[in-house]
Amino acid sequence: MNRKILLRTLGFGVLGLALAVIWFAWRTSQHTPTADNVLSTNQSKAVDQMQLTTDYETAVRALMPQYQAALASGKVADINTVKQQLLDLHLSATDRDAHVALVVLLDSRENGITAADAQMQLTHLQTTYPWLTNK
Repeated sequence: MNRKILLRTLGFGVLGLALAVIWFAWRTSQHTPTADNVLSTNQSKAVDQMQLTTDYETAVRALMPQYQAALASGKVADINTVKQQLLDLHLSATDRDAHVALVVLLDSRENGITAADAQMQLTHLQTTYPWLTNK
């Protein structure tokens, strides 16, 4: 009698294990990316990043007259308005350094650097990032 129970338990265990292996194999095959999926996903990310860069750089160029006016005036309200407009933009990883430099320059002007020094730093940024002036 014990032998019968042991064989029945062992049989159910093997059956359960087989079903678990089949279920796992099915789930894995449903969620494993194929070469086509990976290629199309990578391509769409590249296009999105390129579009993001284009959109960001276009928006910053459009903001440059206000940016330069805020640097020239040194008025906290003007600086904060332009800074918030910059911070509201979405940017790609390639534009991070330029973005940070632009925001830090506004902060520096707010904290007391002269308009002439701010303009000199902006000119340096425009040399480093030519897209700031090119249309």
